[in-house]
Amino acid sequence: MNLEPTIPIKHAIDVADAYILIERARFGDRLQVIRDINQDEYVEITIAYDGVGMDEAKIEDILNLKPTIHERVGVKNTNRRLIHLYGQGLDIESVRGKGTTVHFRIPKHKNKQRNRTR
Repeated sequence: MNLEPTIPIKHAIDVADAYILIERARFGDRLQVIRDINQDEYVEITIAYDGVGMDEAKIEDILNLKPTIHERVGVKNTNRRLIHLYGQGLDIESVRGKGTTVHFRIPKHKNKQRNRTR
């Protein structure tokens, strides 16, 4: 588990932008990126795609905090880190054949969020 300190949001956005450039070359106009950075208390991230979707069992597996032997770094680890750092993890909504939406919030003032979860 990677529980190192967080990185500045500017760096995270730069990394995301680099990844988006790669994916845009791959998917062209099918990839849409919408940014709305107007929240005062938190940074809200939503990733949505109109792919095949997931069933409820797959979502439960992703959100299960118990590590598995064949687990790779990815969504499960991200969920664990969000819970560890901010007290709340990923929110995943999916419909088979229609797509998936993954949503999470990162408070701008970590201490305020920690106090709310106690």
